[in-house]
Amino acid sequence: MKNYAFSEIIGWSLAELIENQDQIEELWIRLYAKTLCAYLKSDLKSLKENIEEMKSYKTDFFSDLDLISELRLEIRNRKVNENTLQRVLLISNKNKLLTGEIFFILGLAYEILNNEEKCKSAYLQAAEHLEKIGSNRKAVKALFNALAAETRMHKDNKKYLPDYSQFIRRAKALKNYSVVGIAYLNISREYQKIGALTAALKYATLAIGYLNKYDYGSLDYYSALTHRAHVWIDLGRHTDAKMDMELAQIADFVEIKSALLVLDSILNGQKNILQISMNLLFPGWRERLLECKTYINKNFLQPMRPSLSGALEGKLLSLLHSGPRDKFFLMDELYGKNLSIETRENRLKNLLNRIRTKSPGLIRFWSGKYEIDVSSKVQKYSQQ
Repeated sequence: MKNYAFSEIIGWSLAELIENQDQIEELWIRLYAKTLCAYLKSDLKSLKENIEEMKSYKTDFFSDLDLISELRLEIRNRKVNENTLQRVLLISNKNKLLTGEIFFILGLAYEILNNEEKCKSAYLQAAEHLEKIGSNRKAVKALFNALAAETRMHKDNKKYLPDYSQFIRRAKALKNYSVVGIAYLNISREYQKIGALTAALKYATLAIGYLNKYDYGSLDYYSALTHRAHVWIDLGRHTDAKMDMELAQIADFVEIKSALLVLDSILNGQKNILQISMNLLFPGWRERLLECKTYINKNFLQPMRPSLSGALEGKLLSLLHSGPRDKFFLMDELYGKNLSIETRENRLKNLLNRIRTKSPGLIRFWSGKYEIDVSSKVQKYSQQ
């Protein structure tokens, strides 16, 4: 048995929870680690059993653990009870060790309720309290979730690409590879929406690589699979899409089952997509469902995305997504150094014009460098 701290275990990936949960010395921490593991796997039977065990100890502290675990169960069932939510709010500042985790769970609950303002606020409060107890890996996830909530409140999410890159660097430094995977997934989705499908495929595959290793079997892992399947469909590679869909079919998450219904309808040209319930989808897939419904009503099945799937277009966007670059760096990376500078400069100019024609406002020239056109929120989150 090992003396793991609560601040440590709440930042573990699913793989770490599976490996270490039975080795935790302190009972309450071990029981909560098992609760987290069951929640992340959508193992509702084990989650309910853990809650019942917490109830059996009949102390105020275990009663608080039981209550926040009950809220986790409601979140996993996508049926958040207002009474449970209010009871959790009442104990949010009762025990400073639990406060950060409680606000994190409240953020999850507000996400289910589609209250993005409260969702973002809860995650920011969670990050503040988590950092105070030294749970930096969980804190960076809370900050990332706050950013995700903010992006859902705005339509032009490509402006957040540099923010995702900041989180990738920060999460790697803290060895929170789950956040790395989710950030790559979000980057991929933004490229998919502007038609940069080569870049979208690259980052979706990166996301799956990280999530397969550290969070295999989690909602995030299966979300990455279903997302890449959608990218494959956009690329016209239906066999590859079906392979990812088959891998996702074993998921016990209602959100994934609903996402697969959307994909199946798109893939097979069926209009039963109009009957799929929004309430069973998480935000990114609600957006896709609305997008597809709009085009179906106009007698199109697939959204007609701008095509930025050329190899050079994808490479240029990949170079810019991590920050501004000058033309000399871009010319060297895109065309090498053998051609004359005039030839390379003309090719870069033509490439930029093609992208701007297909996706106006995506790239701008500022202070001598090219960049994704952003109103960056990096400082707000990275300094929390």
